Amino acid sequence: MTVQCLTEAITFEDGNRIVVAEENWLTGVKLLRLQKAASDSLDAATGLERQYFHVVTYPKLLAAVIEGTPPTEDEAILMPSAEIQKWYEAVLRLNPQWFPDETPIKKETEKKRNPRKRK
Repeated sequence: MTVQCLTEAITFEDGNRIVVAEENWLTGVKLLRLQKAASDSLDAATGLERQYFHVVTYPKLLAAVIEGTPPTEDEAILMPSAEIQKWYEAVLRLNPQWFPDETPIKKETEKKRNPRKRK
């Protein structure tokens, strides 16, 4: 029996294409390794925004990539928001457990209906 991980392809403005996948054993361990390396290489002189991206955000984005050449950390942090958001949202949808403080993005917005009060 072979169970396949869900995947999603992302194509950036420059034509670069990567594929991200939901967590399996390999990507889970890769994430732990990347987070540890990022934490160990943290430079206190670096600004808070860059530190957060280096330790928290980029390892998750990178760990999910299973195909293609992802942007480097320096390239990714300088990408237009719309471009990095495509990558971020795909990883969030496939691996919500990696983002405990966020809710997965839904593709369709749901309308909430308030029930009518009966007279």
